[in-house]
Amino acid sequence: RAEHIAQAVEVIANLETVLTWKGESVYYALACIASRAGRFERALQYAKRSVDLGHDAQPMLTDPDFANLMADPEAESMLRKLGEKRRGQV
Repeated sequence: RAEHIAQAVEVIANLETVLTWKGESVYYALACIASRAGRFERALQYAKRSVDLGHDAQPMLTDPDFANLMADPEAESMLRKLGEKRRGQV
């Protein structure tokens, strides 16, 4: 529900400064929530951090949580570039 997504984004903003474990899966989950909340810039920041920490970007291209990002041409391009960057590192 939309109101829960907005609340989740608020909680994340408050928790982000005190999180002690920030693995790639945490950032992937944060990217999912930010994406669903329509916070594209924030979602892309979290997605990039997730990939930088070792998460595969390919699932982002088909994950329903990223559907609204994939509908935005600029955001889709950025997600695809993350996937290419990760493949180039492996």
